Amino acid sequence: MKTEGNQKLGLDDYVIGLDKKKYSLKEVRELRKNKVIISEYDLNKNKNLNIAANFASFLQHNTNKIIERLINKNFDNDIPLVVSGGTFANVLVNGILNKQFDFFVCPPMGDEGLSLGAAAWGAYINGFTHLDLNTLYLGYNAGTNFNKANPNQIAKLLKKSKIIGLIEGNMEFGPRALGARSILAEPSDYGKNYSINKRLNRVEYMPFAPVILKEFANEILEGWSEKHKSSKHMTLTYKVHPKWVKKLKGVVHKDGTVRPQVIDKTDNKFYYSIVYAFFKLTGIPVLINTSFNRHGEPMVRTHKEAIDVLKNKKIDHLISNGKIY
Repeated sequence: MKTEGNQKLGLDDYVIGLDKKKYSLKEVRELRKNKVIISEYDLNKNKNLNIAANFASFLQHNTNKIIERLINKNFDNDIPLVVSGGTFANVLVNGILNKQFDFFVCPPMGDEGLSLGAAAWGAYINGFTHLDLNTLYLGYNAGTNFNKANPNQIAKLLKKSKIIGLIEGNMEFGPRALGARSILAEPSDYGKNYSINKRLNRVEYMPFAPVILKEFANEILEGWSEKHKSSKHMTLTYKVHPKWVKKLKGVVHKDGTVRPQVIDKTDNKFYYSIVYAFFKLTGIPVLINTSFNRHGEPMVRTHKEAIDVLKNKKIDHLISNGKIY
């Protein structure tokens, strides 16, 4: 393999906070252990926004350039490209690479994916050459709502602009909420982005991700193909066809893109049935899907943890344990 060394960014011995104070790397490690934020950039300030935008542009341009050169020097363009690592949590980078290559992002692309990589390597050295990752619902099982809670009733609540928490079956493996520990809302109201974040004490500037019925993915997403397996996992971006932009204001970014989860019946029956019921009621085969957690906390795992969120009025209703609360 021929690779290219690139200049390391930043300083070797210390970092500088927004308060202009120098912190040694040892101090940074200790502060991180105690979850102390050295400085947090305020993206409402143009200077900080420009720093973030410039870094994002630099990362995007150089990641794409390095991978193009790597492929061109070593492989044919049609070879499958599988990527992992924190850089590939950047969905804009992934969206561009997906247009150029037969591309797949390991869904748990961060450190949590090391276990998956170790298992795959162990299988490979023992003679297995093909592994199917058929589901990411591999975590704690809180029980299913299928054939218990009524999807049509849930769809009516969503149409009334209610914010609904969903606990369904096994928890997701990886950083994305995929309908097992999700907060759902109707997608046409741009203000939903603000109102949900305010209730969850989040500070975010990007719209939420949409969950889209597979039958309508090609109609809504420009360039989508059934071959794009990563579109199931919220790791790619697509431009939205113009006729759908106004209908999906709560999930479309300013550049006209979305970070979708495309689902069919086989992925998650109950979750699918909610989106389908909402479609039958409204003509929109899409819902807002964001992770079921408050700011600074992990996703909820159990029914009890979800009830606590409901009691604190962070959501309007909860679907869990076969009931609508």
